[in-house]
Amino acid sequence: MNLYFRGNLGYQIYDVHDLYYGLQDAAPNTNVLESAYKENRKITTGKNVHSSYFVHNGDFMKLDVATLGYTWNINNKWVEKARFYITGRNLFTISGYHRGLDKDAYCVNGMEPGLPYSKNGYYPSSRQFLFGIQLNF
Repeated sequence: MNLYFRGNLGYQIYDVHDLYYGLQDAAPNTNVLESAYKENRKITTGKNVHSSYFVHNGDFMKLDVATLGYTWNINNKWVEKARFYITGRNLFTISGYHRGLDKDAYCVNGMEPGLPYSKNGYYPSSRQFLFGIQLNF
């Protein structure tokens, strides 16, 4: 078994998606997030007023890669051993911030800290699985 954890601690996220789409009057004729009618329902300042309200703690710990394998010693005429394994990526994330994008989509480089890498579009992170057999002859 092999487990690879990683994370980022001590940074904040500026939730631009909630700023632009989390207010009821964010933009005319635009779909808004559910937060516009729940936690942000009392904000009536108009369009996209930047404030520290949209800054959140961005700390997270992620199980990035896990592999579980078994090696079977066969020792016959053609195959010496076989290894069976399953690997998973992006299995789970522990974080207090559960809104918006995956925490990896936010910059932590000092130039635009807490802003997503792509402000116009992004793809959500997917969970991936790989099954394999390795044969030694």
